[in-house]
Amino acid sequence: MDKYGDDPIRLTLQQVSIAEKAHATLIYRFWKKFQPNPPAFGRIYESLAGEILEGGHNFEEACRQLDAVRKHGCTGVIDLALTIEYSAFELYRTMAERVENSEARSTFMSIAQAEKAHMRTLTRAIDQCPENNRS
Repeated sequence: MDKYGDDPIRLTLQQVSIAEKAHATLIYRFWKKFQPNPPAFGRIYESLAGEILEGGHNFEEACRQLDAVRKHGCTGVIDLALTIEYSAFELYRTMAERVENSEARSTFMSIAQAEKAHMRTLTRAIDQCPENNRS
């Protein structure tokens, strides 16, 4: 976020990142039902190394890709974000299809649907990119 200062895409990226923490909370709520003495969500969340993004993308590689696409402006950043969101959508949809537990299926499908909403949000943000505003 710090790299984007006053860039119009910053608000969109913040909205999507906040929603991603909500996804982690949903997964935690489901997971803790099967744990005898689960640690608090905040403790687990803060202890995560953050090496892997949703959809299986490596964090360091995604940062390198982000630095590379920034030269293409806001639309390059959105394109990368859409790639990550689509991978996450596919992951959660596949998990929903494969899991036998109906509550897990519902949780994963709910997150998959939210990933689609993130893709719509990112797509709408393309119009905010300075390189697309031809006034």
